[in-house]
Amino acid sequence: MKNILIVLLILPFIANAQELTKKEKRAIAASGAAKHYNIPVNERTQKISYNGEVKLAGSKEKLYKRALQFIAFQNWDKVVNIKCKNAMPVSMRIIEKAITYEDDEDGVVIGNGYTLYPLERASHFVLTFKYKISTKEGMYKYEFTDFEVLEFVSGERAKRKSSAVAYGGFATGGGQTRFYGIDVRPYPMEEFVDFIGYYEQFNPEMHYRFKEIAAGLKKDLNSVMQGEF
Repeated sequence: MKNILIVLLILPFIANAQELTKKEKRAIAASGAAKHYNIPVNERTQKISYNGEVKLAGSKEKLYKRALQFIAFQNWDKVVNIKCKNAMPVSMRIIEKAITYEDDEDGVVIGNGYTLYPLERASHFVLTFKYKISTKEGMYKYEFTDFEVLEFVSGERAKRKSSAVAYGGFATGGGQTRFYGIDVRPYPMEEFVDFIGYYEQFNPEMHYRFKEIAAGLKKDLNSVMQGEF
C-alpha cells in the first residue's frame, strides 16, 4: 500500500518531466543553432526568429500601404513547379493565403511566405515561414519566424497519360497548402539546422543559404518600405 501511494505521488512529476523534456529538446536544438551557426532565436518561443524595428519617415498609413506592396511583389500564393527527389515534377501553390490577417487601423499585416531552398545539387527543398509587419508613425517592425523546411520526396503521376505532372491539393482554410498524392516531409528549421546523418552532406551550406534567404527578405522589405521600387 505504501509503495502504491509513492507511485501515485510521483506520477504527476514524471508526466511533467516528460513534457519538459520535449520542450527542452526543442530549446537545445534552437540554442545550438544560435550558438554554432549564429542564427537568432526568440527566447520566449524558442523558435528561430528574424525581427527588427526600423525608423523611417512616413505616416502609419503610408508605411502600411508599402508593407502590402512588399507582400504583393513576393507573389507567394502563385503556382510553382518543383521537381521531387524521385525526379517527378509537381505543380501547386505552396502558400494558399499570403495574408491571413490585416488591420489598416492598427497598421498590422500577418501571413505566410515561402522560398525555394536549393542545397548543393538538391532542388527538392522549400522553406516556408510566417511573417508579421506592423507600422506606426515614423517606423515599422517586422518578424519572420516559424521557418519550416518541406522536402518533396515523391509525387504521383496525373491520371491523364499526356501529363507527367503531379498536382497538389489546396487547403480549404489556413495559409499553407495541404498536399495530396505527394510525399512531402516537413522539418521545423530548429531541427533541420542541426540534422545529422543523411542531411549532414548539406552542412554548412544549409546554414549559409538560410541566413542568405533571411537577409534577402529583410533587404527586400526595407527597399519597398523606403519606396525603392
